Amino acid sequence: MKYNYDELNYQLQILEKLRDQGYKYICRAEHGEVRAFKKKPSKQINFWYVRGEVPCPIDSATLTVEWKDKAPLNILIEIKRINKLLMNN
Repeated sequence: MKYNYDELNYQLQILEKLRDQGYKYICRAEHGEVRAFKKKPSKQINFWYVRGEVPCPIDSATLTVEWKDKAPLNILIEIKRINKLLMNN
């Protein structure tokens, strides 16, 4: 599969900035909003939730997270995945 180098770099920049701010997970709510969390959220009726945490809304244009995902996206794992793709590109 061929990946867009610029798009991967953009995703990587977003994820690294979130990581540097202490965020560890990314999720998409049923209505489409994407948010970053510092603690691992659980899936509720139509959104992801961590008691006592205010998640950070983020631009979702290039991030591949969906409401149907069973688990939140782990930022560190995704950074490693993208770096590997960029090295092989």
